[in-house]
Amino acid sequence: DETRAALARMRAAGATVRVVADDVARPGAIDAALAALPADRPLRGVIHAAGVLDDAPLLDLTPARLGAVFAPKVAGALALHHAVAGRDLDFFVLYGSFAAWLGAAAQAAYTAANAFLIALAHARRAAGLVATCLDWGGFSEMGMAARLAAPLRDRMPTLSPAEGLVVLERVIAHDVTELIATSTGEVMPEAALFAELRDARPQAAGPTDLRARLLALDADGRVEALLDYLQALVARALGLDPAAPMALDRPFIDLGVDSLMSIEIRNTVARALDERLSATTLFEHPTINQLARWLSARLAPPDAPPPTPPAPEPQADGLDALSEAELAAILLAELGGEDE
Repeated sequence: DETRAALARMRAAGATVRVVADDVARPGAIDAALAALPADRPLRGVIHAAGVLDDAPLLDLTPARLGAVFAPKVAGALALHHAVAGRDLDFFVLYGSFAAWLGAAAQAAYTAANAFLIALAHARRAAGLVATCLDWGGFSEMGMAARLAAPLRDRMPTLSPAEGLVVLERVIAHDVTELIATSTGEVMPEAALFAELRDARPQAAGPTDLRARLLALDADGRVEALLDYLQALVARALGLDPAAPMALDRPFIDLGVDSLMSIEIRNTVARALDERLSATTLFEHPTINQLARWLSARLAPPDAPPPTPPAPEPQADGLDALSEAELAAILLAELGGEDE
């Protein structure tokens, strides 16, 4: 298999490879492996690359599920940290994840575990020890990203294994504490988490490109353009091909859009159209067709204002018939009475 082939290549290159199958988080496992090292070949470096996924919404996480994800990352890294205390190492590399910075859907436990690795690397540095945390993105031919469903995998920017080795060599050579190692590709600027950063930059006042195009269309053309836009937007949120046809009258929830996706879609539409939309927009207009028609009506140019009605003629109020003394008395009464 792939692992055996990699070991064979290392041995063919002249390396002595010893494989120990054990749980890095098991008490005593690392000590036993270190004790078996020849005295003339002391340990010079550590690479911690363990990781387990158990994706679940936050409310579905249990102590057991958290423990399964934390064991190799948190407990394993801590065990290595303590086991090599006092040894003169050239490097101590922790394989983390870019998810620790951006988060990932249904990966609260995995994200937290990788954030711990970052903290451990900085804690070791503060103590005068070598440490590097590599916050990897996805790899194109191996690892967790390579096992994702094709539509989502194809949209994810990845590094090749060869590029990853170059990164590893450079961070060890330059003694870096932490590095985010990922390819931004073409999809990253579209991520919702980056959208607010783009909006924060100074921009010329005026309608967005999409809004301007829609305002130039008649009612039917505006609906058709919105249908195309919303289909592609929903498909991207679901990790599907944006060009694939989608049921226009099927409720969003039946298409697989959850509450978080609905908020993301609402935010994207609001930015694209320069409109303020409520958080319940997709629930109030629960299909692509309904949402497109509602947005079209919202963007429709206002009708010509009705003619201004003529000003009413002043009505006689009887004051003209009063004397100046009578008018003064009325005014004083309105102001609180005459001075005594």
